[in-house]
Amino acid sequence: MNQREVESRLAGRWDRGWLLGWRNITSPTNERTTMPCLLPLAGVGHASPIIFSTVEIPAIATLAAALASFALDYIARQKVGGTNFTFHLFRQLPIGFPLTAHTSLFDGCVSNWIAPRVLELTYTATDLAPFARDLGYDGPPFRWDPERRVLLRAELDAAFFHLYGIERDDVDYILDTFPIVRKNDERAYGEFRTKRLILERYDALVEAIASGEPYTTVLDPPPADPHVAHPVTHPTIQLAKVIPFPLRRLETLPEADRDRYVAIVTLKAAAGAFGDAQDVAPDGWAELPDGRTARPGMFIAQVHGRSMEPRIPDGSWCLFSSPVEGSRTGKIVLAQHHSIGDPDTGGSFTVKRYRSAKTSDDQLWSHTKIVLEPLHPAYPPIELDESAADEIQIIAELVEVLVG
Repeated sequence: MNQREVESRLAGRWDRGWLLGWRNITSPTNERTTMPCLLPLAGVGHASPIIFSTVEIPAIATLAAALASFALDYIARQKVGGTNFTFHLFRQLPIGFPLTAHTSLFDGCVSNWIAPRVLELTYTATDLAPFARDLGYDGPPFRWDPERRVLLRAELDAAFFHLYGIERDDVDYILDTFPIVRKNDERAYGEFRTKRLILERYDALVEAIASGEPYTTVLDPPPADPHVAHPVTHPTIQLAKVIPFPLRRLETLPEADRDRYVAIVTLKAAAGAFGDAQDVAPDGWAELPDGRTARPGMFIAQVHGRSMEPRIPDGSWCLFSSPVEGSRTGKIVLAQHHSIGDPDTGGSFTVKRYRSAKTSDDQLWSHTKIVLEPLHPAYPPIELDESAADEIQIIAELVEVLVG
């Protein structure tokens, strides 16, 4: 499915670079019944219904973990009688605790204790970098370490048994109602390892409650520690990469059919000119493909650098539209800042995904923070505080990558 089609379907409903859903086809006799998934932004069919939420990102991560827990899965098995896990059934699942509750057992907010564990379990490839960044992590993906993963999951399952108020004998019974999990464990490890690890973590949580001290993880390094991630790599920047211009190019704008042509702009030559009274002198004109009609303010520019890969490969020719219409949040924009250089190219122009925080007073609002996010996890975001926010100019929004 075309990415623009996906973005248009989500407009006004979801502005993140990832999705949370669950598998519709299931059965109470499967190894697991509730199968949630965090997945990269993409088109999905009816077999993977999507959850949209307005709560904070750590709370969404907690929701994902709750849906994957044995405690909730046991309840789901009492409700699902066939092979379709429909919205009607899904809405009946009990999330019986505040996702942002504070407790001394977890040394603060429950979501802030759970989110790092979800982060390490899910962010194992760069396609979920937007989710990692939304959780405040800008490093590379985490290594797939089976021994750490089983302990992370055991801590999460034990925590949810406590949060649901389930006593130890009942935890023991519930885990025994997952015979395929038991069979696979006994075949691989000679014991029901999943049950043993969860009960060990459950008992450790009981001891922490009795002592009045926060629970201490058995993981060393702790969950989502950068030392358990892949090594940081800094790709070589190749600013001289040349990609042939993909469209019919003219030196002057023809008299006929002018609405089929857009200006070609060289960003370095245009520095400082955007937004001024003078027009940016075009470096030629291009005919849009497929007989499309150009809108006022459209132009084509070549984007150098790797910070927006894989969406915008280095050297891509891109179609932009100016000004940016509606909310900028979540859109990929062309921005200019005269005193801050792009970490990728060093220039004053940058193409990044836009996010901001605002404050209002007497019906007037102002930016408290602007973040220009890369898509490539090896590059840092550009963060501007209130004092620098007014110095940035958002020139245009990305319409389409023509070739890259």
